[in-house]
Amino acid sequence: MKAAQFLVTIEEKGVSAIIRKTQKSKGGKIHTYYIVEYFHLGKRKQMWRSGLDEAEADAREACIKVANGEQKALEFRNGDQLACLRALESLPPVRVSIDTACRGCADAVQILAGRASVIEACREWVNSNSVILPKITVENAVAMVQQRAVSDSNSAARQDELNVLLNRFAVILIGIK
Repeated sequence: MKAAQFLVTIEEKGVSAIIRKTQKSKGGKIHTYYIVEYFHLGKRKQMWRSGLDEAEADAREACIKVANGEQKALEFRNGDQLACLRALESLPPVRVSIDTACRGCADAVQILAGRASVIEACREWVNSNSVILPKITVENAVAMVQQRAVSDSNSAARQDELNVLLNRFAVILIGIK
């Protein structure tokens, strides 16, 4: 006759997980393990834990994540979790979400196609585009173009044409007469 099975059902937010007890022999010693079973994206998943309390906590966490639609978060392993946490720590100063940052970085790496790193490309762009241009109002720009036409000895007809066009431009843009 088969011995009664150890089964614990954990239910959180309408999602359930089962904890089974099993024993394995290692090096002549018998070790007790608890297997947490739940369904994730249509497939049965198992987590092995050495203690019942740890198994119950992991089962509750898995149920809550599945119920909240955070099923992909369950796939993180130790290295992935640490990488994600480090990435999240670096994002607050730039006020960008992690998915936006990852998408932008992936696009940049794809565009660069191994010819340079993203940092190198950014530094080059800043160096080549760091020219500070003077702020010129439309009024001043119109006056400068008209003066240039006179100093370049443009014909009177060309100077009149520029005056008419530039004055019309200034009136339309900012209402100067």
